[in-house]
Amino acid sequence: CVKNDADIGRLCMQFAIREESIPTTLFSTRSMKRFRENLQHCYDLNKMTEKEEEVLQYLLNDVFGPHGALNWQGIEVKQYWEMLDKARKGEATGSISGAM
Repeated sequence: CVKNDADIGRLCMQFAIREESIPTTLFSTRSMKRFRENLQHCYDLNKMTEKEEEVLQYLLNDVFGPHGALNWQGIEVKQYWEMLDKARKGEATGSISGAM
């Protein structure tokens, strides 16, 4: 996103609001500035630039999509079973949060 000058927060808000399968969208932030920006993104629905649309499609298809490398589905479960196997062998396991 940084390389393409695209605000990840804007892309996330636009996706969540446009996606009909997501009935409710919640967000939180530490600053009023970011809160106002996120709120503005809601009002700017369907006003993304062509470049933002390209970046969003890349993220959806190539990063978080079914063939992408960065989806969370099953990661914690897989790490749990790997750690349990190590523990049974008497090996150091670390932690799930440390393994990410």
